[in-house]
Amino acid sequence: MTKHEFKLHTIETAPEASRNALTEVKKKFGRVPNFFGITAESPAATNAYLSLSKIFQSTALTPAEQQIVILAASVENKCDYCVAAHSRGAKMAGVPEDAINAIKAKAPLEDAKTEALRCLVSQIVDKHGWRSDADVQAFLNQGYSRSQLLDVMVGVSMKTLSNYVNHLTGPPIE
Repeated sequence: MTKHEFKLHTIETAPEASRNALTEVKKKFGRVPNFFGITAESPAATNAYLSLSKIFQSTALTPAEQQIVILAASVENKCDYCVAAHSRGAKMAGVPEDAINAIKAKAPLEDAKTEALRCLVSQIVDKHGWRSDADVQAFLNQGYSRSQLLDVMVGVSMKTLSNYVNHLTGPPIE
């Protein structure tokens, strides 16, 4: 299947089972982003992403840390759509511009704690979840908990879903 075969749905053109989700998305963003317009073809895909997103927002990671997780995962997965979207989201969450640029360049962050987070996410994505005890301990040594380690996995899971959907479908970047 080629990327151009996927329709960008509106609330009115989406399958009935996706319309409530798209209405919720429009209330949150003021519009239906192209990612959701495409995933609306599958109510399960749309609802899975929204559910994971709500769960991730309830984790013990701060909003800025959450944005670092999803931006770093998107960079590692080479998802231009999500890198653009989450660069804006990171800025809105208070992540400094130099840190956003460093994440996009896969360069170290100045702050040791957020660098440990960025590095862990990049390693998790690159190694498909396989991490050494030393990698995990480096994250924990920066003051993160084992619970937050699992919280990171929720964010990586959410971004893997959207990154791969975007690779498959190629939504235009707004």
